[in-house]
Amino acid sequence: MSARHLLVIFAVASAILLSYPAQSKHLTRQQLAQKAALAIQLNSAAEQELMIQLQTVSSWLAQFRQRYGHFPQSAQEIDFFQNNLSSLLPPNPFLPAQPPPEEEQPLVAQCINMLDPTPGRSSRIHIIIDTSMSAGRLALARETPPSEWSTTPGDIAVINNGGNLCAVWAGGGDGRPCHDQTNGQPVCIIVP
Repeated sequence: MSARHLLVIFAVASAILLSYPAQSKHLTRQQLAQKAALAIQLNSAAEQELMIQLQTVSSWLAQFRQRYGHFPQSAQEIDFFQNNLSSLLPPNPFLPAQPPPEEEQPLVAQCINMLDPTPGRSSRIHIIIDTSMSAGRLALARETPPSEWSTTPGDIAVINNGGNLCAVWAGGGDGRPCHDQTNGQPVCIIVP
């Protein structure tokens, strides 16, 4: 079992103990271990879904570069990617399912939603232009992601050097870059 899995087990067990203090006294170690194993399975499934979304965004960026000769750089291009294309992605796999559309909810729920509307959906794609990024720095960061590579679980970060180098990574369950299920290495896709 990797250190990452042990950290997730510890975090889940701690969350269970803190959020359900009365119940946690009655949970056995086996029940806590089962809940932790389930959390690991759910995290793994969410990361697998996120990997598909990461490939999709990478493909969009490659198509954009092929069509326009560069990666998104201007405010309009970045806005297009961050807002319009974010809405085309499937829901964030780390968040619970969204409630049904308002017209399909019971009348009571519609009244409550009218009084307390849900905030607007923010972009899941974040574009960062780092002119100091080089192929060597990126290769090093892919092996050991820097501490500033942290985001909301399920969000996708695009790092562009303002030229011909672009990389894409996504926040896993801990907000750090997702890890490949087979080799445990952080996943960072270099966009061709």
